[in-house]
Amino acid sequence: MQKVNIAFCFDKNLWKHFCVEIISLLNVSKNKCDYDIYAIISNDITKDIQEEIRKIFDKYNINSTLTFIPITNDFKKSKTNKEKGFYFRLHLPQLLPNIDKIIYADIDIIFNKDLKDFYNQDMKDYILFGVKDGLNITRPWKKHMARIPKNYNTYFTKGDYINSGVLLMNLKAMRKLNLYKEFCDLMELSFPHRDQDILNITCKNHIKILPLKYNFTPRSTHKYKKLIKEKYMTNIELKEAKSSAIIYHFINHNPWNKITKKANLWWQYAHLTPYYEDFKKNFLNKTSPLQKMKFFIMEYKNKRGIND
Repeated sequence: MQKVNIAFCFDKNLWKHFCVEIISLLNVSKNKCDYDIYAIISNDITKDIQEEIRKIFDKYNINSTLTFIPITNDFKKSKTNKEKGFYFRLHLPQLLPNIDKIIYADIDIIFNKDLKDFYNQDMKDYILFGVKDGLNITRPWKKHMARIPKNYNTYFTKGDYINSGVLLMNLKAMRKLNLYKEFCDLMELSFPHRDQDILNITCKNHIKILPLKYNFTPRSTHKYKKLIKEKYMTNIELKEAKSSAIIYHFINHNPWNKITKKANLWWQYAHLTPYYEDFKKNFLNKTSPLQKMKFFIMEYKNKRGIND
């Protein structure tokens, strides 16, 4: 069976959430495709934590592989290291020198279908495949452009700006063009959307826009309707994403912090890990009474197999 390369990047704060995501990936892909999974990890992911993750992976895995790769830091200035987890994906061309292409996915994701068709797209002259970001809407776009470092506004085109949370990356082309050096240089500037801005700059004119179903945020229908109104998206594309999303991406509203649309799917997979009660306790300790009520209703439905 075909192997699909896929990378995830995380630190100690998110390794349990990574386990939830991996279970969803392996579950929906059973008998459809296998994965060579590369976990790009910070130095605080100890050998003991790696063993915990591997136990869960092995329980649900058949023919996929899991490789842990510690992050290296070539970014020079201290200000670029404050939130270095955002930048881990920029290391992939160097960390995986023998891999030509790979899917990258954020940790706040649940997979709804296998990724074989996504991975098998012909990259041709493209460096990145990605889905349009909500920043393409006029009002957020103006605010974003106002924050871009001087002389870099011309690198952005409204309507073609992609979200970096789900990507198909042409690592071979990135190495050929020596984009890693450009990544490092741009890291010394303060971009409002960090790695996402850097990727949109360095890969400009070599980005293919993917259908929304490959990176769909269930709670963002209002943003998608604005993109439709401004003719950067179609109603057909939105309907397809709602009915047959490949990937659910919980941007800015992580299911472990807030119950929103499709959050029940994340909690269903969380229940398959040893960490469900920890997730639940943390959620209930910091959330509002309304969110607590939503959680218990969701939990009741999940236990009885009632899908929203």
